[in-house]
Amino acid sequence: MNHNISTYRSLLHLVALDKTDHELKAIGELFLSAMRDWPSDERLNIPESIAVFKLNFGDPLTVENTARYHGRGTDWTWKGEAGVSLSQMMEHALKHFGLTDFDAIIELLLSHYARQFLLSGTRKPLRSRGYTYFQVSDGALSEADQVHWQNTMASYGLDTQDNTWSIEMPLSMNLGQYQLIKNCINRLAPLKVQLMEAKAAFPDLQYEVNLVLWTKEENFRLDQAQIQWLSELGAGLDAEVFPM
Repeated sequence: MNHNISTYRSLLHLVALDKTDHELKAIGELFLSAMRDWPSDERLNIPESIAVFKLNFGDPLTVENTARYHGRGTDWTWKGEAGVSLSQMMEHALKHFGLTDFDAIIELLLSHYARQFLLSGTRKPLRSRGYTYFQVSDGALSEADQVHWQNTMASYGLDTQDNTWSIEMPLSMNLGQYQLIKNCINRLAPLKVQLMEAKAAFPDLQYEVNLVLWTKEENFRLDQAQIQWLSELGAGLDAEVFPM
């Protein structure tokens, strides 16, 4: 198994970066759905999640044994939903790739995204690669507030979906963590007044900057200007650093 993509979060980020529609992406989305629906205290990295699936549904995993969960407990419905996603994923893999072996399906999926995003043309790991995005979310806004906020933020170029609004700096090669965050903050700077006003009007809004790096850098730091900007806005920082 490709160890550069070993967690739910890393695969989630890569599938989100993929702006094309194709059959492997559909398989990835179904696998992520299964991992997401499984109770969070048992959602581990990808190899461990597969082991948990096999323990609960049967080994080998098949279209039939994943389609119906026979366990019990307060979370059995969510486990059943995860099984349905796994079953649909395997049906899709059989139809489009002729694969029935679950491990082979996952290897095909991870290898594809490793080649597309994490390897250079010579198939050697890139020295550094990553992206960052800013998001605002809240699940308690009234419908009128949602419409107002969406229209306001959309006019500034933020993507809107449900109750989450985001602005994204796309995948960049060989950019360090400082430059990625700086680029994101620079793009947000013209919105600062509107964001502060929204924070005052809707105090439950949550602001977060997400940084994703595939890199050999081990230490993560922000400079003082970045810390001040984020603290004034009250934005949290979620950093994901994946070793190459």
